[in-house]
Amino acid sequence: MKLGIYGASGHAKEIYDLVIEMDPEGKKWDEIIFVDDTKDAGFFRDCKCIPFEQLCREYSTEEIEFCIGVGEPKLKEILFDKVDKAGYSITNIIYPKSYISPSVKMGRGIIIKRKVSISSDTIIKDNVCILSNVTIGHDVVIEKHCQIASNAFIGGHVHFGEKSYLGTGAMIREEINIGEGAIVSMGAVVLKSVPDYVTVMGNPARIISNSKGENVFKNREKMFHSMNVQN
Repeated sequence: MKLGIYGASGHAKEIYDLVIEMDPEGKKWDEIIFVDDTKDAGFFRDCKCIPFEQLCREYSTEEIEFCIGVGEPKLKEILFDKVDKAGYSITNIIYPKSYISPSVKMGRGIIIKRKVSISSDTIIKDNVCILSNVTIGHDVVIEKHCQIASNAFIGGHVHFGEKSYLGTGAMIREEINIGEGAIVSMGAVVLKSVPDYVTVMGNPARIISNSKGENVFKNREKMFHSMNVQN
């Protein structure tokens, strides 16, 4: 079985390094292929890198499974849906030394990096990425296509709406909601619920802008344009 990492940038590099550390002898995946629709076919990290349409011509759905290698929530959703629609499997990549309670329920395409702790009865839905050193309390629900950056702390009974983003070192008080498409900035201390499609910042966190239609990472317009043209 081969692993396709959809994306060929910084986040994809980190996933590649994680996979190599977890599977150094290639027992689970005998080849890693990067997929990027903004570049001509070539190489990335000494691996083959090709557009998705070319991959579909060269590899059957039985030969390769995918993970999503971008951190932008809106783009994560587009790529996940594209792979799913084409009939390819979307796998979980979970660092084995992270602590995950046996009662945690997870969907497809979950990426959990190093030194993560996830407590009882948490639900993590499809295509969520949790970076290193994150602590998640009990009974948390993380909806699809969310991105949780490193060193974040999430109290119990927190609910994240789809495509929300939690920045590095942010802290979320227990029993509140983070709205769909919301952006919680780096280091924010969130003490009350965050509405849909806003950006919050500071301690205590306050709304600084309406984030609807905005990207978390401002350099993703080329990939978005490519995906919109193809769709």
